[in-house]
Amino acid sequence: RTSNQLVAVKVLAMPPESRTEVFERFDREIRALEQISHPHVVELIDFGKVDATGQPYIALEWIEGERLGRHIKERGALPLTETWAIAQQLLIALTAVHESGYVHRDVSANNVMLGELDGRLHVKLIDFGLVKPRPGHYQAVTRPGVIVGTPSVMAPEQFEPPRVDERADIYAVG
Repeated sequence: RTSNQLVAVKVLAMPPESRTEVFERFDREIRALEQISHPHVVELIDFGKVDATGQPYIALEWIEGERLGRHIKERGALPLTETWAIAQQLLIALTAVHESGYVHRDVSANNVMLGELDGRLHVKLIDFGLVKPRPGHYQAVTRPGVIVGTPSVMAPEQFEPPRVDERADIYAVG
């Protein structure tokens, strides 16, 4: 598309030994984002392949703000009111993700963007690179024995695939 819209572009590097898995994850991320349209979830703008290299890319909405992880690192423990405002919006975003038939699988402070909308805190869930259809909605892509996610926020059941469901995302919010 041709426009003057500012976007974030994600270009995938593909090691030869995991090319098939990377393409499948990329395709799954695109399919999920095409189905999820919500004010608290990053918007898919476009996708395709870089002409010169053939590498796949995803163009996503540009989000003004900062990652929750950086926000906490710079400010320390958050007041309860701010914590609740973030958690509430994040849970609303996850409801949309789950109702669309997906599990994010990597809900961490670095995958939550904090911005402002109409003078108020506004949360956006980003990085759907590990998204997976909910049990009963998919064919497995992750190789047996491979565990994906951010270990410090992963639910215990994520360490014993393959039955990861929306409870893992809710656990990560906590």
